[in-house]
Amino acid sequence: AFILLAFALTIFGIWQERSRFHSALILAWALPLSVSVFFFTHFKYQYWLPVALPLYSSFALLLPDKLETSPLKRSLPFVVRVGLIVLVFIQGGLFLKTDGTIINKRFTALNANAAIAFYNESMLRLDRLKDKPQKVYYDYRLYFPSNKNWSAGTNYDLLDYEYIEENDFTILMLSTQRIADYLNPNVVGVNPDKFAENQRFYRDAKEGEISGYHLLYSGQKALLFISQEVCLADFPEESCIH
Repeated sequence: AFILLAFALTIFGIWQERSRFHSALILAWALPLSVSVFFFTHFKYQYWLPVALPLYSSFALLLPDKLETSPLKRSLPFVVRVGLIVLVFIQGGLFLKTDGTIINKRFTALNANAAIAFYNESMLRLDRLKDKPQKVYYDYRLYFPSNKNWSAGTNYDLLDYEYIEENDFTILMLSTQRIADYLNPNVVGVNPDKFAENQRFYRDAKEGEISGYHLLYSGQKALLFISQEVCLADFPEESCIH
């Protein structure tokens, strides 16, 4: 109702001389982008934000430009304006519970975040390496803050052995969801030969047997691998050689 009212006010603004150009400009921007976001793209709320901000400015039309001198001219617009303003406040009140839930979820997000939990567990297991330079790869869906002793990077493309070897990573943090996505039998690669190499890497990762690496920790969110060299040098209790 709030969104429909915003569109209605924008259309109404075209018939008002003081807001005609402004309202027409907003409508020309909002309509095609809204149709695209709601019906033709993978919908996420933030994609519609560039529409919402200018569109909601049309609520300013509920405020009078100046007081009318004639009671007859003033009565109907005043009643309509007050009625619409009351409706907006009623809808805002109805959403207070939802707003409270969202705010609480944001404030407690750190406590329930699986990516942060995996990072904390991984760092406990890698504590003996904290003062030694390491090169870390982590999937972009995971969490890895800056570290003064370690260099870290991510890659939005699919992984393969060539990329891992070229960059000489000593630590790998791989998302289990990403592994599952690329091993889905219904997925087809744009380049079949290249995709076969990607899948070979992800298949080995799923089995915990990436060539040249040792699986140090397996969590629900991700897998933690260390290079064989690091494993042999710093984790003698592990069975580093397969």
